[in-house]
Amino acid sequence: MKKNKYSVKLEVEDVLDLHGLTDYEAEFAVLDFLKNSRDSGFRVVKIITGKGLHSAHEPVMKKITREILREQNLVYTTAKIQDGGTGAFVIRLS
Repeated sequence: MKKNKYSVKLEVEDVLDLHGLTDYEAEFAVLDFLKNSRDSGFRVVKIITGKGLHSAHEPVMKKITREILREQNLVYTTAKIQDGGTGAFVIRLS
């Protein structure tokens, strides 16, 4: 397959893992992480939410993270399988 000469692969520059946090702690951790990552000039970061397999109803960390990313109008995607798959988001900050 031919690569587009204009495509640029951006590497993840920082990672936040939400495992073990409460929903309240996770909300503040995500907000702080995004602010600190922007302040550091990072362009791409990853947030590991886990897949929510142990959640009673729905994956809580994924929901909290997705809501914050949408509120901040950030571009994000689910990570590649080898990078966490549906248990992580890769976010473009700039």
